[in-house]
Amino acid sequence: MIKLFYLNIDTVEANLTGLMGLLSQTSFEKAKSFHKHEDMLRYIAGRTLLKIVLGDNNVRYSPRGKPYILNGERFNLSHSGKYTVLALSRDSIGVDIETIHRKPHDYNRIVRPPIFSERECVFFRENGCTQDAFYLLWTLKESYMKRTGQGLSQGSCVFKCRSALYSYVPFPEYRLSLCSSERDALFECSRLLLDSELKVFHEPLEDIPQPFVI
Repeated sequence: MIKLFYLNIDTVEANLTGLMGLLSQTSFEKAKSFHKHEDMLRYIAGRTLLKIVLGDNNVRYSPRGKPYILNGERFNLSHSGKYTVLALSRDSIGVDIETIHRKPHDYNRIVRPPIFSERECVFFRENGCTQDAFYLLWTLKESYMKRTGQGLSQGSCVFKCRSALYSYVPFPEYRLSLCSSERDALFECSRLLLDSELKVFHEPLEDIPQPFVI
């Protein structure tokens, strides 16, 4: 089972004072260090998801502030635009969400070596060099690198991935992909809502990631 939890930063904004009060001193100082307000909201959204979904007793932080779980579950965070997402699994997992910017752009200038492998470039061309093909490829690549820890300079290629890849459009103008060892995985997706007293409500989402077949 793979669980995806989404939090809209508008929800964070509406409850900012209360959520800031729930942060640890280290996280509070980190939040205040961001120059852009939206970056601060995304950071608080990530910490809020960890607190709500995993609980204070399970989450610990390294000296550099990187969160990890004590009970052995694995997770990964990603954010873009209005949404922050937490992916939770029994095994290592990588997730990437991107806002689809609907404006003219020459993606052929991006999708080329050395950032993309030749096989990835072929896939992009075979799918019409479209904007949708770019965001599909980019999020798949990001999720794969996040799970494996590889970087662009290490020649990562999604078509060499031996793990399972999934992708879908969770909301209009967003693309999400994830990489996991769980094949034919079951998914549970929800959006978190908060009331004025910070009571949490889970709104189930019907759409779920679909397998990307290499």
